[in-house]
Amino acid sequence: MKKTFILIILAVMAVAFMPFHSFAQQKTVPEQVTNIFSTASSLEAQGVWGRVLDAKGTLLGYVAYSKPASNGIQGFNGETPIMIIFDAKKTIRKVVLLDNEETPSFVSRVENGGLFDAWNGMTIDQALNAKVDAVSGATFTSNGVKQSLQACLQNLKKNVPQDDSCTLTCCGTWCIVGGAALLLAVICIVVVVVRKRRRK
Repeated sequence: MKKTFILIILAVMAVAFMPFHSFAQQKTVPEQVTNIFSTASSLEAQGVWGRVLDAKGTLLGYVAYSKPASNGIQGFNGETPIMIIFDAKKTIRKVVLLDNEETPSFVSRVENGGLFDAWNGMTIDQALNAKVDAVSGATFTSNGVKQSLQACLQNLKKNVPQDDSCTLTCCGTWCIVGGAALLLAVICIVVVVVRKRRRK
């Protein structure tokens, strides 16, 4: 009976605290993100969005990657995957070209031509409808970036988070409280059942 009791407790603890551990999974914050949000300390996945949080769990903004939505989109010499950084109101703050096989001189032309800043301050809908010209001398790379951005934004628009009020700190706390309450309830039930059986 004691072994059964212990196994039940361990099983309940695993189930009760599983949501908290999966919710608290964090990724290293990219340097490009900390350049925008200096107090960013963690990145938390929420579907296709990445929530940028400070040390207290306060939402600072969002990060989104174009892949896999942009898979197959080509620039001059290969795919042009990007990362889009948003503020807390989902307004674009920065577009960043990630690791790629494009010719460095073409990437420099695109950057110096201001393409990566062309969507700054826009909402998703505004960016989707914006007419941004390719940079002269780097047309293929420019078009690759533009198409990757379009693919990423279309994917994000289909998966907009419904509730942004729950931060890592508050949700983690509620998961712990709920798990502890559930564990306590199960222990009480087991104790009652054991006592009844002993009386018989």
